[in-house]
Amino acid sequence: MKSASTFYPCFFSLLLCICLCISSCSPIDKLESAADLFSDGSIAEDLQLDILLYDAMSITDEAIVALDTKEDEENPHCYTSIWDPNLNKLTLDFNEDCLIRELNHSGKIIITYSGGIDSPKAFPHKRGAKLRIDFDNYRVNDYNFFGTQYLENISESDTIDAKIYRLQQENIVMTNGSLSTQRNGEFTQTSNVADDTYIGLERKTWGESTGVTAKGEDYQVEVMENNALLHSYNCLTQNFLMPSQGEKILRYQGHTRQINFGTGECNHSFNVKQGVFSITVDFTDGELPSEEE
Repeated sequence: MKSASTFYPCFFSLLLCICLCISSCSPIDKLESAADLFSDGSIAEDLQLDILLYDAMSITDEAIVALDTKEDEENPHCYTSIWDPNLNKLTLDFNEDCLIRELNHSGKIIITYSGGIDSPKAFPHKRGAKLRIDFDNYRVNDYNFFGTQYLENISESDTIDAKIYRLQQENIVMTNGSLSTQRNGEFTQTSNVADDTYIGLERKTWGESTGVTAKGEDYQVEVMENNALLHSYNCLTQNFLMPSQGEKILRYQGHTRQINFGTGECNHSFNVKQGVFSITVDFTDGELPSEEE
Protein backbone atom coordinates (compact mmCIF):
# COMPACT_ATOMS: atom_id res chain seq x y z
CA MET A 1 0.00 0.00 0.00
CA LYS A 2 1.35 3.41 -0.94
CA SER A 3 1.75 6.04 1.76
CA ALA A 4 -0.11 9.34 1.71
CA SER A 5 3.04 11.14 0.62
CA THR A 6 3.37 9.02 -2.56
CA PHE A 7 -0.27 9.44 -3.57
CA TYR A 8 -0.13 12.79 -5.37
CA PRO A 9 2.54 11.98 -7.97
CA CYS A 10 0.63 8.77 -8.76
CA PHE A 11 -2.68 10.64 -8.94
CA PHE A 12 -1.31 13.39 -11.20
CA SER A 13 0.26 10.82 -13.53
CA LEU A 14 -3.02 8.93 -13.72
CA LEU A 15 -4.91 12.17 -14.35
CA LEU A 16 -2.59 12.99 -17.24
CA CYS A 17 -3.26 9.55 -18.75
CA ILE A 18 -7.01 10.14 -18.38
CA CYS A 19 -6.76 13.56 -20.05
CA LEU A 20 -4.66 12.22 -22.93
CA CYS A 21 -7.18 9.50 -23.74
CA ILE A 22 -10.43 11.40 -23.22
CA SER A 23 -11.11 11.64 -26.94
CA SER A 24 -11.53 7.86 -27.03
CA CYS A 25 -13.59 7.53 -23.85
CA SER A 26 -17.25 6.55 -23.84
CA PRO A 27 -19.68 9.48 -24.22
CA ILE A 28 -21.31 10.41 -20.94
CA ASP A 29 -24.79 9.61 -22.26
CA LYS A 30 -23.64 6.12 -23.34
CA LEU A 31 -22.22 4.80 -20.08
CA GLU A 32 -21.41 1.12 -20.28
CA SER A 33 -19.99 0.74 -16.76
CA ALA A 34 -19.46 2.73 -13.59
CA ALA A 35 -15.80 3.18 -14.56
CA ASP A 36 -16.94 5.46 -17.41
CA LEU A 37 -18.05 7.97 -14.76
CA PHE A 38 -14.39 8.76 -14.20
CA SER A 39 -13.00 8.29 -17.67
CA ASP A 40 -13.93 11.61 -19.31
CA GLY A 41 -11.69 13.68 -17.01
CA SER A 42 -14.17 16.20 -15.57
CA ILE A 43 -14.11 14.78 -12.03
CA ALA A 44 -10.35 14.17 -11.98
CA GLU A 45 -9.53 17.64 -13.30
CA ASP A 46 -11.82 19.40 -10.83
CA LEU A 47 -10.40 17.31 -7.97
CA GLN A 48 -6.85 18.16 -8.99
CA LEU A 49 -7.72 21.88 -8.97
CA ASP A 50 -9.02 21.41 -5.41
CA ILE A 51 -5.82 19.64 -4.37
CA LEU A 52 -3.51 22.30 -5.82
CA LEU A 53 -5.53 25.19 -4.39
CA TYR A 54 -5.65 23.62 -0.92
CA ASP A 55 -1.94 22.81 -1.15
CA ALA A 56 -1.20 26.49 -1.91
CA MET A 57 -3.43 27.67 0.96
CA SER A 58 -1.78 25.23 3.37
CA ILE A 59 1.71 26.37 2.37
CA THR A 60 0.58 29.95 2.97
CA ASP A 61 -0.70 29.01 6.44
CA GLU A 62 2.61 27.32 7.28
CA ALA A 63 4.60 30.31 6.03
CA ILE A 64 2.57 32.69 8.21
CA VAL A 65 3.20 30.54 11.30
CA ALA A 66 6.93 30.56 10.53
CA LEU A 67 7.16 34.34 10.08
CA ASP A 68 8.25 34.81 13.71
CA THR A 69 10.98 32.17 13.41
CA LYS A 70 14.31 33.66 14.42
CA GLU A 71 17.01 33.85 11.79
CA ASP A 72 19.31 31.54 13.73
CA GLU A 73 16.64 28.83 13.96
CA GLU A 74 16.60 26.11 11.37
CA ASN A 75 14.10 26.83 8.58
CA PRO A 76 12.73 23.53 7.25
CA HIS A 77 11.08 25.13 4.23
CA CYS A 78 12.49 25.15 0.70
CA TYR A 79 11.08 28.58 -0.07
CA THR A 80 11.89 32.11 1.02
CA SER A 81 9.25 34.18 2.81
CA ILE A 82 9.49 37.94 2.24
CA TRP A 83 7.16 40.25 4.18
CA ASP A 84 6.94 43.83 2.91
CA PRO A 85 5.15 45.93 5.58
CA ASN A 86 4.96 48.95 3.27
CA LEU A 87 2.99 47.06 0.63
CA ASN A 88 1.32 44.63 3.07
CA LYS A 89 2.58 41.87 0.83
CA LEU A 90 3.93 38.39 1.64
CA THR A 91 5.90 36.68 -1.15
CA LEU A 92 6.74 32.99 -1.08
CA ASP A 93 9.60 32.38 -3.51
CA PHE A 94 10.12 28.65 -4.11
CA ASN A 95 13.58 27.28 -4.69
CA GLU A 96 14.22 25.06 -7.68
CA ASP A 97 12.59 21.65 -7.12
CA CYS A 98 11.07 22.64 -3.77
CA LEU A 99 9.58 19.35 -2.55
CA ILE A 100 6.56 19.69 -0.24
CA ARG A 101 4.27 16.69 0.39
CA GLU A 102 6.08 14.87 -2.46
CA LEU A 103 5.11 17.62 -4.93
CA ASN A 104 7.71 19.78 -6.68
CA HIS A 105 6.98 23.51 -6.44
CA SER A 106 8.57 26.44 -8.24
CA GLY A 107 7.73 30.09 -8.91
CA LYS A 108 5.99 32.40 -6.44
CA ILE A 109 2.82 32.73 -4.40
CA ILE A 110 2.10 36.40 -3.63
CA ILE A 111 -0.37 37.33 -0.87
CA THR A 112 -1.48 40.96 -0.56
CA TYR A 113 -3.41 42.09 2.53
CA SER A 114 -5.86 44.96 3.02
CA GLY A 115 -8.71 45.97 5.32
CA GLY A 116 -6.88 47.55 8.21
CA ILE A 117 -4.38 44.86 9.17
CA ASP A 118 -0.62 45.28 9.50
CA SER A 119 0.42 41.63 9.74
CA PRO A 120 -0.63 38.36 8.03
CA LYS A 121 -1.31 36.85 11.45
CA ALA A 122 -3.99 39.50 12.06
CA PHE A 123 -6.11 38.37 9.11
CA PRO A 124 -8.16 35.64 10.88
CA HIS A 125 -8.89 37.99 13.78
CA LYS A 126 -10.07 41.10 11.91
CA ARG A 127 -13.55 41.42 10.45
CA GLY A 128 -13.33 43.11 7.06
CA ALA A 129 -9.73 42.03 6.46
CA LYS A 130 -9.00 40.90 2.91
CA LEU A 131 -6.27 39.03 1.13
CA ARG A 132 -5.47 38.39 -2.50
CA ILE A 133 -3.43 35.39 -3.62
CA ASP A 134 -1.68 35.56 -7.01
CA PHE A 135 0.36 32.83 -8.67
CA ASP A 136 3.49 34.12 -10.41
CA ASN A 137 5.14 31.61 -12.75
CA TYR A 138 3.90 29.01 -10.26
CA ARG A 139 4.34 25.35 -11.12
CA VAL A 140 3.56 22.10 -9.29
CA ASN A 141 5.08 18.96 -10.80
CA ASP A 142 4.27 19.19 -14.53
CA TYR A 143 1.40 21.65 -14.11
CA ASN A 144 1.52 25.42 -14.51
CA PHE A 145 -0.93 27.30 -12.35
CA PHE A 146 -2.40 30.76 -12.93
CA GLY A 147 -5.15 32.93 -11.52
CA THR A 148 -6.20 34.78 -8.39
CA GLN A 149 -7.95 33.88 -5.15
CA TYR A 150 -9.65 36.45 -2.91
CA LEU A 151 -10.53 35.84 0.73
CA GLU A 152 -12.49 38.26 2.94
CA ASN A 153 -13.12 37.88 6.66
CA ILE A 154 -16.89 38.30 7.10
CA SER A 155 -17.05 36.97 10.68
CA GLU A 156 -19.63 38.49 13.02
CA SER A 157 -16.91 39.89 15.29
CA ASP A 158 -13.13 39.97 15.81
CA THR A 159 -13.23 37.95 19.03
CA ILE A 160 -15.05 34.72 18.22
CA ASP A 161 -12.99 31.64 17.37
CA ALA A 162 -15.32 30.42 14.59
CA LYS A 163 -14.46 32.49 11.53
CA ILE A 164 -16.43 33.00 8.31
CA TYR A 165 -14.85 33.96 4.99
CA ARG A 166 -15.96 34.77 1.47
CA LEU A 167 -13.74 32.94 -1.03
CA GLN A 168 -13.60 33.90 -4.70
CA GLN A 169 -11.61 32.11 -7.38
CA GLU A 170 -11.00 34.19 -10.49
CA ASN A 171 -9.72 32.72 -13.75
CA ILE A 172 -7.92 29.81 -12.10
CA VAL A 173 -6.13 27.92 -14.88
CA MET A 174 -4.17 24.66 -14.67
CA THR A 175 -2.15 23.72 -17.75
CA ASN A 176 0.05 20.86 -18.88
CA GLY A 177 1.31 21.30 -22.42
CA SER A 178 -1.74 21.76 -24.63
CA LEU A 179 -4.12 20.60 -21.86
CA SER A 180 -5.86 23.35 -19.92
CA THR A 181 -8.54 23.31 -17.20
CA GLN A 182 -10.23 26.50 -15.97
CA ARG A 183 -12.39 27.47 -13.01
CA ASN A 184 -14.22 30.46 -11.53
CA GLY A 185 -16.04 30.15 -8.23
CA GLU A 186 -17.53 31.82 -5.19
CA PHE A 187 -17.69 30.03 -1.86
CA THR A 188 -18.32 30.50 1.83
CA GLN A 189 -15.65 29.08 4.13
CA THR A 190 -15.64 28.61 7.89
CA SER A 191 -12.74 27.77 10.18
CA ASN A 192 -12.27 27.19 13.88
CA VAL A 193 -9.04 29.17 14.28
CA ALA A 194 -8.32 29.12 18.00
CA ASP A 195 -4.70 30.28 17.85
CA ASP A 196 -2.01 31.18 15.33
CA THR A 197 -0.48 27.69 15.07
CA TYR A 198 -3.36 26.22 13.03
CA ILE A 199 -3.15 23.03 15.11
CA GLY A 200 -6.62 21.51 15.19
CA LEU A 201 -7.77 23.72 12.30
CA GLU A 202 -10.80 22.56 10.34
CA ARG A 203 -12.09 24.34 7.24
CA LYS A 204 -15.54 23.79 5.77
CA THR A 205 -16.32 25.13 2.31
CA TRP A 206 -19.51 25.37 0.27
CA GLY A 207 -20.64 27.33 -2.78
CA GLU A 208 -20.61 27.15 -6.57
CA SER A 209 -18.08 27.15 -9.40
CA THR A 210 -18.02 26.88 -13.17
CA GLY A 211 -15.26 25.29 -15.17
CA VAL A 212 -14.00 24.22 -18.58
CA THR A 213 -12.37 20.81 -18.96
CA ALA A 214 -9.25 20.03 -20.98
CA LYS A 215 -11.68 18.88 -23.68
CA GLY A 216 -13.11 22.41 -23.81
CA GLU A 217 -16.45 21.39 -22.31
CA ASP A 218 -18.29 23.33 -19.60
CA TYR A 219 -19.17 21.91 -16.21
CA GLN A 220 -20.67 23.27 -12.98
CA VAL A 221 -20.05 22.31 -9.35
CA GLU A 222 -22.29 22.97 -6.36
CA VAL A 223 -21.54 22.21 -2.72
CA MET A 224 -24.43 22.61 -0.28
CA GLU A 225 -23.86 24.00 3.22
CA ASN A 226 -25.25 20.85 4.86
CA ASN A 227 -22.72 18.77 2.88
CA ALA A 228 -19.77 21.18 3.05
CA LEU A 229 -16.30 19.95 2.11
CA LEU A 230 -14.06 19.43 5.14
CA HIS A 231 -10.29 19.90 5.20
CA SER A 232 -8.56 19.33 8.53
CA TYR A 233 -5.12 20.00 9.95
CA ASN A 234 -5.16 16.42 11.24
CA CYS A 235 -5.36 15.04 7.69
CA LEU A 236 -2.86 17.60 6.42
CA THR A 237 -0.20 16.40 8.88
CA GLN A 238 -0.62 12.97 7.28
CA ASN A 239 -0.16 14.55 3.82
CA PHE A 240 -3.81 14.15 2.82
CA LEU A 241 -4.99 17.12 0.73
CA MET A 242 -8.33 15.76 -0.48
CA PRO A 243 -11.52 16.61 1.43
CA SER A 244 -12.27 14.06 4.13
CA GLN A 245 -16.00 14.81 4.26
CA GLY A 246 -18.76 16.40 2.21
CA GLU A 247 -20.32 16.10 -1.23
CA LYS A 248 -20.03 17.84 -4.58
CA ILE A 249 -22.74 17.97 -7.21
CA LEU A 250 -21.06 18.09 -10.63
CA ARG A 251 -23.18 18.87 -13.69
CA TYR A 252 -21.63 17.92 -17.01
CA GLN A 253 -23.22 17.58 -20.45
CA GLY A 254 -26.73 17.58 -19.02
CA HIS A 255 -26.01 14.90 -16.42
CA THR A 256 -25.60 15.17 -12.66
CA ARG A 257 -22.93 13.39 -10.66
CA GLN A 258 -22.70 13.13 -6.87
CA ILE A 259 -19.15 12.99 -5.51
CA ASN A 260 -19.10 11.98 -1.84
CA PHE A 261 -15.90 12.18 0.22
CA GLY A 262 -17.08 10.23 3.26
CA THR A 263 -17.58 11.16 6.90
CA GLY A 264 -14.24 12.53 8.07
CA GLU A 265 -11.67 9.77 7.58
CA CYS A 266 -8.27 10.79 6.23
CA ASN A 267 -7.95 8.72 3.05
CA HIS A 268 -7.81 8.86 -0.74
CA SER A 269 -11.27 7.44 -1.32
CA PHE A 270 -14.50 8.93 -2.63
CA ASN A 271 -17.71 7.69 -4.24
CA VAL A 272 -19.15 8.86 -7.55
CA LYS A 273 -22.79 8.27 -8.49
CA GLN A 274 -24.78 9.03 -11.63
CA GLY A 275 -28.21 7.48 -12.00
CA VAL A 276 -27.95 3.74 -11.44
CA PHE A 277 -24.15 3.76 -11.76
CA SER A 278 -21.89 4.11 -8.72
CA ILE A 279 -18.15 3.69 -8.28
CA THR A 280 -15.89 3.95 -5.24
CA VAL A 281 -12.62 5.52 -6.33
CA ASP A 282 -9.65 4.71 -4.11
CA PHE A 283 -6.24 6.04 -5.14
CA THR A 284 -4.46 4.61 -2.11
CA ASP A 285 -2.85 2.01 -4.36
CA GLY A 286 -3.07 4.12 -7.53
CA GLU A 287 -6.02 2.08 -8.85
CA LEU A 288 -9.75 2.43 -9.48
CA PRO A 289 -11.03 -0.68 -7.72
CA SER A 290 -14.70 -1.26 -6.94
CA GLU A 291 -17.75 -0.46 -8.99
CA GLU A 292 -21.41 -1.17 -8.42
CA GLU A 293 -24.67 -0.81 -10.32
